Amino acid sequence: MRIVGLDRFLKGEWLDKTMEIASNESDISLIRETLEEYLKQEIPGDITRRKARDKLMAIWVNIPEELEWIKSEAIILSNEVFNQERLLLHWTMMFAVYPIFRDISTIIGAITDFQDDVTLSLVEKRIYEIWGERSTVKYAVQKIMSSMVDWQVLERRGSGKFKKKSPIKIENTSLKLLYLKAYLSVNNKDYIEFFKANNIKSVFPFEIQYKMEDFALSDEFALVKMGSDVAISLA
Repeated sequence: MRIVGLDRFLKGEWLDKTMEIASNESDISLIRETLEEYLKQEIPGDITRRKARDKLMAIWVNIPEELEWIKSEAIILSNEVFNQERLLLHWTMMFAVYPIFRDISTIIGAITDFQDDVTLSLVEKRIYEIWGERSTVKYAVQKIMSSMVDWQVLERRGSGKFKKKSPIKIENTSLKLLYLKAYLSVNNKDYIEFFKANNIKSVFPFEIQYKMEDFALSDEFALVKMGSDVAISLA
């Protein structure tokens, strides 16, 4: 049985602060202490604070060794990316680290591809098909969708009802390419067709349009002709 992992409500401000601390400090103990002090102002309960801190650390600090390259690139980009685009850095890290986040965001993206509204019950029904009907899974869906409301990508429209907000347009090419590298890597894909790259469901809060020129100066990707289509592969 797979471990759910991400089952906490996380404010966008907490994610930003964790990323900021991680970009300025490499000592894990000092990062934990600094984050703990910051969260004391936000979360009074010791147990609740510790659980939130541990999830934030798992996203930006204590990550699997095979994902360190994603974190390293994201930390560098954190100094170049501002405003709403910064959310894609957090999104990329959570997508890479937590399969439950990956699946929930894909489900919401698939639903909102056809309609703006989405219900908690429908997301739960779809995620149960993948993860099984467990209380921990139900709790994770609730907390992740509540977090998405705080991140301003979903709008609460009543009990268990949400609406997708206007997508965040991503202009930074390096940011777009980092997400695509992470997507291919964690999904164990060698390539993706160009038209599919521009319609990845799991990145539903963002407007990302890949263009041929995005890959012109990259030595990490290659464009491959596949019949009448073009595919993007990792070089």
